[in-house]
Amino acid sequence: MSELEQLTLIINTILGNDNQARSEGEALLKKLRENDFNQYIYLFTTLLNSSPAKVARIFCVVHLRRLLSDYVEGAHSSEWYRLNNETHRYVKQTLLEVLQKEEDGPTRRVLCDLIGELFATIKKLDDEKKEAVQE
Repeated sequence: MSELEQLTLIINTILGNDNQARSEGEALLKKLRENDFNQYIYLFTTLLNSSPAKVARIFCVVHLRRLLSDYVEGAHSSEWYRLNNETHRYVKQTLLEVLQKEEDGPTRRVLCDLIGELFATIKKLDDEKKEAVQE
């Protein structure tokens, strides 16, 4: 089973009705995230781009937004800074490609929120870096 198939299975488990299975799925995601954060974000971005299932795509967008945006209420601060340059490029390019091809209105709206907040987060982090260098 490929990593994308495993991720899809975990997402479906989390979205299911079985609380025990949901908890186990969330624990698996946490373990994957801790093992290799770049790969974790890469997989979610790739699944967003390739999944025919609307529910999986929306889950990916919401999850990426919670991890990468500084503007999500109740979320921790952005983890964008943890990603390497290759993953930065891949995420930005892929999100814009997905936006161009996404036909579902609600999914497009959530995706636009992610893109807008991500680019605002990137700008904020860049501004903070510039201020730190000037001091």
